[in-house]
Amino acid sequence: MIQQLTSYPSATIKFQNPERPRPIVAVVGIIHGNEPCGWHAIKTTERELRSSPLLKGTVYLIGANMAAYRRRSAFVDCDLNRAFNTRQKRLHEQKIVYHLRNIFSQCDYILDIHSSTTTIEPFVARCNSRYKKLAHHLLDKFVVVDKSLARGALFTEFSRTLLVECGRDLDQKTFRLAEKIPLRFLTALLMIRGQQFTSKKPKVYFATERLALKGFRVTGFKSLKRAQKVGESALVRMTTKRQLYPMVIDDINGEKTVLLAQQIGPG
Repeated sequence: MIQQLTSYPSATIKFQNPERPRPIVAVVGIIHGNEPCGWHAIKTTERELRSSPLLKGTVYLIGANMAAYRRRSAFVDCDLNRAFNTRQKRLHEQKIVYHLRNIFSQCDYILDIHSSTTTIEPFVARCNSRYKKLAHHLLDKFVVVDKSLARGALFTEFSRTLLVECGRDLDQKTFRLAEKIPLRFLTALLMIRGQQFTSKKPKVYFATERLALKGFRVTGFKSLKRAQKVGESALVRMTTKRQLYPMVIDDINGEKTVLLAQQIGPG
């Protein structure tokens, strides 16, 4: 069964095997309208599911912030990925949250696809260490982020969410990876046919600190040893006191939200 849900402010299409409707999964792109790889992933997955029906379950494909996407801007009124803890309906992004909450509250799993303004190694992030095995069916790197470091984000407010950072915004390899991630996800859940991807070098990290940096160029998600550069502005150079991995999770109007992670072991 295929159903276009026109009552939602987001572009939403529902696929379902009516005889085996669980698990319920949402695949979400363009939480930020200036991250087009998410919409590319949604359309690629839609074509796949139209040609190959689900073995089981229900899949919602969601282009979250279409108005921002058409403007090629991160958002219309406020950052959608900091609005998932609100119950208000005054601003455009708050209305999106109000409607999507009805879907997300049903879901067994949510996949949230992003890209970055910074050259970054792809990773999966969650607010706890559950689904580590599932994360390593998507990518090598799995980051556990304390909820307090990203309040209002989809992946911290809905605990069944896996956030995937696919790379730099407009790089072609970012688009190629983004189109693979939902298919790896659905294959790992045995919802579609295909060969499962399994990481050969799984790694786990824990994000311990959060920085808000305006006007800084920040190093991507790679290992930095003590005294190496995290980022720099016209006036300031920031270096590490210990080995860590900087993660840019937001870049809104030139202000970057950076998490500092430490590797805590192999997968």
